[in-house]
Amino acid sequence: MKKRILSLALALSLMLVVVPAVSAAASAAAITSEATTISAGGVHGMTIRADGTLWAWGSISLDDDGTTENRRTALKIMDNVIAVTAGYFHALAIQIDGSLWAWGHNDRGQLGDGTTEDRPTPVKIMDGIAAVSAGNFHTLAIKTDGSLWAWGRNDDGRLGDGTTESRSTPIKIMDNVAAVSAYEQHTIAIKTDDSLWSWGNNYAGQLGDGTTEDRLTPVKIMDDVMLPGSSGTQTPTPTPTTPPTQSSDISVIVNGTALTFDQPPITQDGRTLVPLRAIFEALGADVDWNPSTQTVSAVRGSVTITLRIGSNILVRNGVDITLDVPAQTVGGRTLVPVRAIAESFGADVNWNPTTRTVTITE
Repeated sequence: MKKRILSLALALSLMLVVVPAVSAAASAAAITSEATTISAGGVHGMTIRADGTLWAWGSISLDDDGTTENRRTALKIMDNVIAVTAGYFHALAIQIDGSLWAWGHNDRGQLGDGTTEDRPTPVKIMDGIAAVSAGNFHTLAIKTDGSLWAWGRNDDGRLGDGTTESRSTPIKIMDNVAAVSAYEQHTIAIKTDDSLWSWGNNYAGQLGDGTTEDRLTPVKIMDDVMLPGSSGTQTPTPTPTTPPTQSSDISVIVNGTALTFDQPPITQDGRTLVPLRAIFEALGADVDWNPSTQTVSAVRGSVTITLRIGSNILVRNGVDITLDVPAQTVGGRTLVPVRAIAESFGADVNWNPTTRTVTITE
């Protein structure tokens, strides 16, 4: 059966809260000119800049001075952010170390901190997070082992735990999940076998199961569904055996020319990752970045490769190649395994541990 491409969008309607410790402000236009990720609601906006800082502006419900002042300039929220999502009155962010942070209104337990207290500053919720999506008053997160967790409002089964009881702490829903999208009152997920599942409110048939009945647990809707950027089964990001280490002393030489990077390479599990645009352009490939799907595509001659952030699958001319470590965002830059990229274009790669130099020749 021909694959159906389903693009899952994060729920974007949100109200933001400002971290009191931060006083820096800047023009929203200037901030978004360096944006790598954005999330917008009707009366506010949020962006991650290239340096990994998170900024917000617009209508903010919980300010550090107790006011509800609308912000016409962007305010810095936190550092080292690689992903952000928000519900109606709450927001969540994933930092580079995989930790999940939440803040804002919490009357339904949507922050996941075990309370129903509003939080004007980010509170750490859990570690090992690969992806997060917020509905209006509930939240779903995928851990790096592929397990899906939910918390928040649940009066119509939108959490998928078989009850209508709201949860203030994360509860496990299912395994082998590759992608999730939460909306106002329902949730949709893609599993690693390319099957699509949905649950929650179904008054308009939004679950796609042929009924208008609410579903308290995930119901399978169809098969052969996948995210853009992959030609086959999705694989969740593997949990690394060692955390990434920034390595400014690593040199990369391509056909005799030493490359320079605005973000130093990192090493993880014995693999070196470098900023994608620098390595692709050094190899003479045309690069295209899709921020909505977090997918990079590169073309050189007869070779086309695609790679999605957080996935350990690289697709070369329609064939899946499993990577030891996934592409990931560090300091606002997308880093990719240098050996896998170079070899995909037919180059030879050598590593000198004494000089800590990667040499690529064609």
